Amino acid sequence: MKFLDNYFNRKIFSRYHVEYEEFPRINGRIMMRRDATGRIRIGKNVRINSGYEANPVGGLRTALMSMAEGIIEIGSHTGISNTGIFARTSVTIGEYVYIGAGCNIYDSNFHSIYHTERINRNSGVKTAPVRIGDRVFIGAHCIILKGVTIGADSVIAAGSVLVKSVPEKEIWGGNPARFISKIPELIKEDEVKNAN
Repeated sequence: MKFLDNYFNRKIFSRYHVEYEEFPRINGRIMMRRDATGRIRIGKNVRINSGYEANPVGGLRTALMSMAEGIIEIGSHTGISNTGIFARTSVTIGEYVYIGAGCNIYDSNFHSIYHTERINRNSGVKTAPVRIGDRVFIGAHCIILKGVTIGADSVIAAGSVLVKSVPEKEIWGGNPARFISKIPELIKEDEVKNAN
């Protein structure tokens, strides 16, 4: 099965002209869709889990990358599980980022709030880039909406819905997500011994 998955994934990367420094380690099959001129760029040592066997926390969900005219960039040493990434402008994910199972990242509203625009093929739909900084941890089943920037070293609690940006080194959670606390400085073991 793993051989077939790797064959399938390499074929789909080739079909969609995915640029990568190093082919990612993929558990399961990922799906891609491109509507127009969208592009994907992936760094090195990236891990993607897709499907129940790869990460049962995400359920039967398959990892999906979909770009219209947007660009998806995934930094090196990043791990993603059973996540959907949808780009009409851009979704940028930094290095050493961990994205938990069943998350969705959208840079677009997809549909207008006005029925006349929905009938007219969703003209006037709002989009805005999504940026996830280096070393961010995003818990399972989060939704990150258009225009959100998550600052480096921040943590997003499982099940959160992000509608506004998060500064660096903060913990946010809830629906809608809000500030919980600053991330405390890490106390090293030798500092604890010296204090005693």
